[in-house]
Amino acid sequence: MQEETGNTIEFTGVLRPELIGGFVLRIGNIRIDASYSRQLREIKNKLIERN
Repeated sequence: MQEETGNTIEFTGVLRPELIGGFVLRIGNIRIDASYSRQLREIKNKLIERN
C-alpha cells in the first residue's frame, strides 16, 4: 500500500471477537468489511427477504 499511495502506512490492529473471523479495514473514509459476521448477516437478510 505504501508503494500505491506514496505515503507512510501505519497499521493498528484491534481484536474484535464479534467479527467471528475476517477483518474490517479502514483507510480514511473508506471501510472494507470482510468479516464473517457481515457475511452471515447478509445471508440472514436474504433468507428473510425470500419469506
